[in-house]
Amino acid sequence: MATGTDDKHNYSNIFNQTIWFEECRADILSYFKSRELVCQRVPTSPIWSQAPFSAIWAISGVGIPGFQGWYVIIGDHPTDVVGMGNLNGATEVLEHFATKWSVLALTLLEGKPVSDFRIPVGGDLERYGRSIADRADKLAVIAERLRRTGQ
Repeated sequence: MATGTDDKHNYSNIFNQTIWFEECRADILSYFKSRELVCQRVPTSPIWSQAPFSAIWAISGVGIPGFQGWYVIIGDHPTDVVGMGNLNGATEVLEHFATKWSVLALTLLEGKPVSDFRIPVGGDLERYGRSIADRADKLAVIAERLRRTGQ
C-alpha cells in the first residue's frame, strides 16, 4: 500500500493532478498579466501534460480578428507562449519550443542575454543556458516519442 508521501507525488492520482493544473492555471494568468496579454478564460485542463514536468495549454485570444490565441507551455521550465498559427497539437508545440529554446540556450551559453526569458540582472547566463538546453533536449525527446506513437 502506498504511503501518504508517495501519494503526494503521484500525478496519475486525479486529486494531485487537479491541484497541479490549478497551480498551472494561476501561473498562466500571472504570466499573461505580466506581459499585458489578454485572453479568454484559461481552460480547466491542458491539451497535453506530463505532470509535473510540462503541460501545454490552448488559450483563446480576444478582440483580434483572425487570431485564435496561444499555446502556453508551463512546468519545470520557463513558461512560454506561441501564437497558435500553423501549429497543430502537442507534438508540434513541443517541437517548436525545443527548437526555439535550443537556439536561445546557445546565445545564453555565449554569455549574451535574451529577451525571451526574464533572467535576474547579474544572473549566471551560462548556467541558465545549460538549464534551457537541458529542457529543450527533454522536450525534443518527448515530441519524438509522441510522433512515433502517433499521439
